[in-house]
Amino acid sequence: MAKISVIVPAYNAETTLRTAVESILSQQVPELEIVIVNDGSTDGTDRLCHTLASECPCIHVITQKNAGICAARNRGMEAASGEYITFCDDDDLFWQGALHLLLQTAEDTRADLVRGGYELLRQRPDGTFAEQPHPAGSPCTIALGRVGSYGAFLENSGPQFVWNALYRRTALLGLRFNERCSYGLEDFVFNAAAYRRVGKAVYIPQVVYRHFESAQSTSCAHTAQALLGRIRALEPWMEAEFHAAQRWCGPEELQAVWKDRRAQAVTFLMHQLRDAHAPGVLRRKAWRTLRAALAPYPGSLLDTLHDAGHIKTNNGTAFIPDAAAEALRSAAGQRGTVMKTILVTGAAGYIGRHVVKNALDRGYRVIAADFNLQGSSTSALSSAMCRCSAVTPTCTASWAARTSASIWLGATASAIIPPPT
Repeated sequence: MAKISVIVPAYNAETTLRTAVESILSQQVPELEIVIVNDGSTDGTDRLCHTLASECPCIHVITQKNAGICAARNRGMEAASGEYITFCDDDDLFWQGALHLLLQTAEDTRADLVRGGYELLRQRPDGTFAEQPHPAGSPCTIALGRVGSYGAFLENSGPQFVWNALYRRTALLGLRFNERCSYGLEDFVFNAAAYRRVGKAVYIPQVVYRHFESAQSTSCAHTAQALLGRIRALEPWMEAEFHAAQRWCGPEELQAVWKDRRAQAVTFLMHQLRDAHAPGVLRRKAWRTLRAALAPYPGSLLDTLHDAGHIKTNNGTAFIPDAAAEALRSAAGQRGTVMKTILVTGAAGYIGRHVVKNALDRGYRVIAADFNLQGSSTSALSSAMCRCSAVTPTCTASWAARTSASIWLGATASAIIPPPT
């Protein structure tokens, strides 16, 4: 069987690194190389790295100034000599037999990338860890020029992390982690770029990796600095996602997959803004950045409002109005002039009400359409609805023709209810 190189970026991991490395050494593979990159640790990690290397000749240590996990992984990839590579965080574990299973699958299927299932354990306030259940998905394969849905592969294999995957090293030549993507998203950007290079990818639902998400993890940081780092990563993330989908999908599937990836970005950004308790100026910067990231590709931030309408969350909805306001500003800017009339469908819903109010507050005339307005009396309408040019449970071509733009959040047809004068 072929040689595997496992890249382990390590930072202040003197209490966890040995356990992580031992989980790799216990794997039943004939040829194994472990590349530990000490990323400028300030505790006893460097000493531990060299102790581990003295105990096992397959362990190689690289020490660098602190530059972040992306830079550490890039140094490890440069040093790796195996036919296949994978990654392990300094506080995580591979399941027994995981690398043998991934390697056997890669060799049997001749895949350039094999992805397995994983366990996610999140730290509680009391310091213990609790497993976070998630769907395992079904086995699936994609290969260029053959049957296989890229969208189905993404849906079944779940979030695109790097530590539960095995990569053929030659398929990744020239690919590096984007060092702009600090504080998260680096895995998603890397994997989307990898899908632009590989010819075949396989997903198996068997659990191969256990990931511990501690309160100290950079991916869990909710500071302004961390949020800004994630905002900066939106552009390379969307660029990589679109071009990967374009490579694998025909026109019809591309539309569906890109809509899903846009929705993923909206969900991610909403949750980040919520968890960071971001002030208004940072929220506006975030939505402007997402607007710019989506601008070169089909759809726009206006379309993300529809995507956001499918999101069911208890806490994240507080930031949807920011998306609504930013989309309205975006639409006006794209036209170079303030729009006179907007048709908003699904106007009675949570998102719709905020879209209507934001539009009215900015001087637009609004036609509000929603099936739930069927039979409503003017006295039952909200104050914002009462300010609309028309309120209707229908969405007809004649009404759409009277508007400069439409924001589609859902609607059906019936008769017009004129607003009070």
